[in-house]
Amino acid sequence: MVIVKRRFESDNSRKKLQRVRSRLKKFAEVMEQQGYVYKIFITLTFRDEVSDEDARYKFMIWLKEMRRKYKNIKYFWVCERQKRGVLHYHVVVWSNVKLKKPDEEFWRHGMSRIEIVRKNVYTYMLKYLSKETISGRMYGYSQGVITAWVKFPVYLWDVVGKFFLFKRRGYWEIVDLEGRRGVIGGCWYGDGGVEMFYRGDECIFECFFKLFDILDSGVGVVV
Repeated sequence: MVIVKRRFESDNSRKKLQRVRSRLKKFAEVMEQQGYVYKIFITLTFRDEVSDEDARYKFMIWLKEMRRKYKNIKYFWVCERQKRGVLHYHVVVWSNVKLKKPDEEFWRHGMSRIEIVRKNVYTYMLKYLSKETISGRMYGYSQGVITAWVKFPVYLWDVVGKFFLFKRRGYWEIVDLEGRRGVIGGCWYGDGGVEMFYRGDECIFECFFKLFDILDSGVGVVV
């Protein structure tokens, strides 16, 4: 029997950025297996000074028109703030047909850039992810691609499909094919810290060791 706790500091801004990165990484991993011909990177900027609300509205109209014309595309988008304070958008589109430059068909609000991504999408997109959070929605993606994962906490994603996972009050119960069991969960505190805990079979714990590595930035206790 292994019992482990780990305490580390967290905050809402950091959690939001981590959520964007984790979902982009998983989305890109799944899409790599789908066999799409093109991975297309698009940047959309605004000509005029526009509010965040107006920018989001115009972007969503563009996205709606893209989905209507190119029915089989998949996409992941993020937004960040330019130095002048206006939002702009980065979008990766998976498609089996080439796309036109956005300002030549649906993007009427400013400039656009389009290029083929020939390397790992997650690595490519990392440099375009904002270092600061933006109030409201700052990312989005095609529905149905990572549905099997997002219903679980990120720390369980690596074991989805490998274990039976059962949500309990305040923790997740994990059972392997041989019937060995463990529980894993987290406690959040008013100071912004979070304490992860695991209790259960040693073999299952090995799958989560990185979460509780006492050489990492948190404090780990093994009992």
